[in-house]
Amino acid sequence: MDKKNKYTISKTIALGKEALTLCKGRERDLLPRLPESMLLTLPQDIETLEALHTGRAAKVIGIKGLTGKEAEVSIKGAKWVTAIRLAIKKRAHNTGLERAVGVGGRFHYYRSYTVLTAIEAILNAYEKYPDLFHNCGVVEQDIENGKTHYKEILDARREQELEIKNKKNLTTYKNQIQQKVENAISSISSAGYLQYLESEPLIAQRFRALTAYSKRTNSRTTEETREEFFSFTISTDQPEDPVNTLTTSETKESEVNNTEEIPVQ
Repeated sequence: MDKKNKYTISKTIALGKEALTLCKGRERDLLPRLPESMLLTLPQDIETLEALHTGRAAKVIGIKGLTGKEAEVSIKGAKWVTAIRLAIKKRAHNTGLERAVGVGGRFHYYRSYTVLTAIEAILNAYEKYPDLFHNCGVVEQDIENGKTHYKEILDARREQELEIKNKKNLTTYKNQIQQKVENAISSISSAGYLQYLESEPLIAQRFRALTAYSKRTNSRTTEETREEFFSFTISTDQPEDPVNTLTTSETKESEVNNTEEIPVQ
């Protein structure tokens, strides 16, 4: 836990999810009290923090999403692949070319590495069977367009990787995201408490409880802390357990009379 962060990362994630649950259906009431776009970005921040916490660095890249440039060139490349495959599928029956260019294979428009793989397969097939491509109406300019798409996607991916490497390290990035989530939790807690203090006091206390949890050094559970907050408003009508209401003398007498018995597990 970074010295600037209030909680362990797992607790921050749990509290962030609980904050989102409390906000669900109450966004209109809370928005005037919160920083702009906080409720929009918090789910993404929690998901990113969770991925960093579990050590799935590659997943973090996916969660962050493609940069605008990478997304744009990836989609263009994917459309090119689809067009070439369609031309081959319609006119290259029983030639083996369909399989070579990946007709029927799946790829994802927004996953640039799958688009790169699909483009590469077509370019490699063209090197081997240019005449078959020409017979399908695929001309040299089409192939040059494919090479351009390939280079653009590759360059965009390298820029994205460089951006990630330029961050000091994943730990620093994780701490920044964690601090952002914790700040959001604090803001939501105070906003919800003020908003519902008069109209829905129980809901207000749930918001307040978001920031009442212990730090890493305290091992109390979430439920234990919540129970403290609700103890003054919630009462139980359950009958007392006679075992737990023995007086001290009764307890001692019971211990003496039952020294030979096997204690209940």
